[in-house]
Amino acid sequence: MLAGLWKHHGTAIDMRPARINGMTGRLFLDRTTGRIAMSLALGIGPDGLIHGLCAMRNPDKLPSSSPACV
Repeated sequence: MLAGLWKHHGTAIDMRPARINGMTGRLFLDRTTGRIAMSLALGIGPDGLIHGLCAMRNPDKLPSSSPACV
C-alpha cells in the first residue's frame, strides 16, 4: 500500500503523526493539494508490540478539508 502511494504521488507526500480513532497513526498528505492521501493507524497492544494495522486510501472515506478533523 505504501509503495502504491509513493508510485502515485512520488515525493510530493508529507507524513505527520496523528491519533486516528484513538490509535497511534500517521497521515500522509499530498503536498500539491494539501489533502490527505492516506491514513495509517497502528493497534499497539499492552506489550508495546503492533497487533493491528488499519490503512485507508479511499478518498470517499478520508476527510477532504483538513488533517485536523481526523
